[in-house]
Amino acid sequence: DWDAFVAAFKGSLAALTARIQDGELDGKTPSGRRLRADVLRAMGNHVSYHVGQIALLRRMMGAWPPPSGGDTW
Repeated sequence: DWDAFVAAFKGSLAALTARIQDGELDGKTPSGRRLRADVLRAMGNHVSYHVGQIALLRRMMGAWPPPSGGDTW
């Protein structure tokens, strides 16, 4: 299940990257209420928050940092 989740997440990031590369970050979202760049910034903040949660849980379980050392991914 984890490998499938990671693959789906990476696929979502690839799709998002493709959408970003169209160069229209200053355009409005389909609802017209927000700029695309604002939505992407909010998504980045959201994902970062959850990555921090995962790192904290792994530390609590003794599974972080990795055996190779360091706090990098």
